[in-house]
Amino acid sequence: MCGYVGICNLRKQIDQKDFNTSLNMIKPRGPDANDVWSSNNKNIFLGHNRLSIIDTSSSANQPFFSKDKQAIIVFNGEIYNYQLLKKEMGLNKFRTNSDTEVILEGYLEHGVEFFKKLRGIYSFVILDKRNGINFILVRDPAGIKPLYYHLSKDKLIFGSEIKALKPLMQSQLHVNDNSIKQFLNLGFVPEPHTIYQDIRALSPGFYLKWNHYNKTKIKPFFEYQYE
Repeated sequence: MCGYVGICNLRKQIDQKDFNTSLNMIKPRGPDANDVWSSNNKNIFLGHNRLSIIDTSSSANQPFFSKDKQAIIVFNGEIYNYQLLKKEMGLNKFRTNSDTEVILEGYLEHGVEFFKKLRGIYSFVILDKRNGINFILVRDPAGIKPLYYHLSKDKLIFGSEIKALKPLMQSQLHVNDNSIKQFLNLGFVPEPHTIYQDIRALSPGFYLKWNHYNKTKIKPFFEYQYE
């Protein structure tokens, strides 16, 4: 169990105090390490609280950079077949024994099609800087690991818990009255809705792509086949 939060604001700098507050909201999810990365102009922040399970060395701490420094990932979960995927891609590609690195290098080599090969429970966000600013949000097909996000004009906020988004959203939060009715009737709020109008859950087996042109694409990468 790890926790992460991130924000990109294309119009203005982000207050690091607010971001640190967000990351501290989910500090219990990752007692072993915590770190923050920000862009030079302070309009992108990524934060991660780590619970070390696979490759417990500090070299696997997150936010984790690709070998060429062109991509960064924050990840919560576990990839069960990461050793097999490492062999398929070539063991000489890797600097750590972490499943985190396998996700990132696999994406850089094969794109979003690589996500179909992942077997495990996971949610993660990749910042791909190879052609501008591109974010890819991904959630496991079974929906075991949550991923929440807020999209508005020129801004993306995301995290592994809703409460991590709240300090970064200031006065933008509005309660969803229909969600309250659903909760009272069902005992839960059906995804992708949440208790807030302004925060959504990424659907299981889907990825969301958002770039510096403020363009958004949400598509499934994996669907169960039932007979």
